Amino acid sequence: MERFKLGIVAAPYHPAVRRMMAFVEGAVRAAGHAELTAVAEVAGSFEIPLAVKQMLKHRGVDGVITLGAIERGETGHGVALANAIFPALIGLGLEFEKPVGLGIIGPNATREQIDSRAERVATEVVQAVIGPPPGSTS
Repeated sequence: MERFKLGIVAAPYHPAVRRMMAFVEGAVRAAGHAELTAVAEVAGSFEIPLAVKQMLKHRGVDGVITLGAIERGETGHGVALANAIFPALIGLGLEFEKPVGLGIIGPNATREQIDSRAERVATEVVQAVIGPPPGSTS
């Protein structure tokens, strides 16, 4: 059985994103039918789409998980950022015909919301990208 080759693009500026990376690694190991073949860290969420595109070009990557946090600020900057990033990621998945999982918490999330959602979001994005093991009925 060939394992699903997974990449991660993370913007670990927010401390919760480092925890999310560990949760993703654990979920991939637990799934048993996937392996991490590429990991890239970028400065912030704005840089995620370009790194995803570069990763999707490689045959050694069947899909990519994105991890980041767009915390609520004093202006609408985070919303504008998300309005650019999210469609770009959808477009990349369609362009390369490979799944791109959205593990970016926000925009407008508080620090507490980011911290409390980190594990759930990381675990769910793994399942969304790699799916159930081949031959399973779930």
